[in-house]
Amino acid sequence: MLLSFFHSLIFSSSCSSNLILLFLIIFHTPKELKAYSTMLMTCCIYELITAFSTFILFPRIVPLGF
Repeated sequence: MLLSFFHSLIFSSSCSSNLILLFLIIFHTPKELKAYSTMLMTCCIYELITAFSTFILFPRIVPLGF
């Protein structure tokens, strides 16, 4: 139960921080840093995909009640 809660907490903080970073990259990047922002955007998208896939594929531990 604790592991599932911890995993959900890390997932939500990862997604929210990456979405905020994507917003900042798209709307607040100076023109001089466009090449760097493309690389950062790619990393953010890959991290979001990884976070979603690990959240979906995380094995659930169901107690049997012995």
